Amino acid sequence: MHISDKAKARFPGIKLAAYQINGMRKKGDWLLRELMRDMEPELARGVELDNYQGFKCRSKLFRIASGELNENPLAACVELIGYGDGVVASAYDWDKIAEEPYLDVADEDTVAKFESDSSYLTKGSLIFRDQEKLLSIVPCYDLASPSKKTKNILVVVFGSSATPRGQVIGAVEDISRTIRGSFGGKVTSMVYLD
Repeated sequence: MHISDKAKARFPGIKLAAYQINGMRKKGDWLLRELMRDMEPELARGVELDNYQGFKCRSKLFRIASGELNENPLAACVELIGYGDGVVASAYDWDKIAEEPYLDVADEDTVAKFESDSSYLTKGSLIFRDQEKLLSIVPCYDLASPSKKTKNILVVVFGSSATPRGQVIGAVEDISRTIRGSFGGKVTSMVYLD
């Protein structure tokens, strides 16, 4: 995993922390209901996370508040725990990642290659991808989210220049601990990059 030079230049101070969690076997629907209940006032008001502003993007929380991610409790839980910790967080189905993922900036060729995957992709967008496909437009739109059947995930916390290193690392640890407690599995690797 790495951050491209283009991403570092366009988004100075960009950072990420990631945990790979394998062997999840439990259903954690109850955790999503609990997190949504705890964050109901913020979700009802449509509160935006300040760190999203560092990425010039609207929070994904509106998708959770509208119920769009209720069919995907694992991804919604990761995003809500990240929100509670004041960071941008995403979960990806590890088995859908072809090769080592990395942060990059979309250029004209990237937009042309992935235009059928997302209408949200524009030149200059911060993207998380592997060698073959687009995994997400950070932090707005995830394309390789885990499903209820997913057993192996990659949890990634993205931080802008406004996000301290300790906050990014603390959040990925909190997410990992909570997800493993509810969905099972074990951490097989951890990465921090800035």
